[in-house]
Amino acid sequence: MLQNIPDPLGKFVTNKYLKFFLYFLALGVFANIVSRFGIHLLFGAVVLYIAYKNITDEKIKWGVITIITLAILILGNNSPKSHENQPNRKEENRVENTKPQEPVEELYLVTKVIDGDTIEIEGGKRVRYIGIDTPETVDPNRPTGCYGKEASNKNSELVLNKKVRLVKDVSDTDRYDRLLRYVYIDDTFINDYLVKEGYAKASTYAPDVKFSEQFAASEREARENKRGLWGSACEVGGEIVKHLR
Repeated sequence: MLQNIPDPLGKFVTNKYLKFFLYFLALGVFANIVSRFGIHLLFGAVVLYIAYKNITDEKIKWGVITIITLAILILGNNSPKSHENQPNRKEENRVENTKPQEPVEELYLVTKVIDGDTIEIEGGKRVRYIGIDTPETVDPNRPTGCYGKEASNKNSELVLNKKVRLVKDVSDTDRYDRLLRYVYIDDTFINDYLVKEGYAKASTYAPDVKFSEQFAASEREARENKRGLWGSACEVGGEIVKHLR
């Protein structure tokens, strides 16, 4: 039965090992093409073989073979398998859209102002401004400090019922379990603003010293320009009264 199988290489290759290798190579190429073009190639190969064997007119035969071959290529390129390894633009766009984005900083609503340097945010957590200190206004055991009410009022004006951005330095909380944070509204750095305008003095404690030099410079500016608590409102006998905690 095997003797009836066509041997196209028989006339050209006599070495049986080389012939086996070439047939094996051709089989691998054929299998790869089938995996790419799918059932269209198998069906087309059968039709081509039938046409080749049964059409006797050479012109008609090769015309039919050409048409069938073109049909195989067209159908094969449009088959799902032919596109498996090609880039999918929708998939690429979906992947691009899922790339990690810059983290969005969370904003917190200020629901209460305790004094000039302490606030309460939604959820009841209190926040102490890092690096500054305003005159005392809420401690029942201590007198109200000079310019303390003004500092508290200014703080309310700046942040009450507004959403603020909170930024940590090193420490998370103080001994009273208040969050230690730098506070921002848009581009306004509230901690520094209060110092620069004379509502607070610079008061930095390690390890939270990121803006210590900036706060010290803002305090010098406020002193030199006699703003707020550095002005005449808190002067007694030419000296600034003790007004801070």
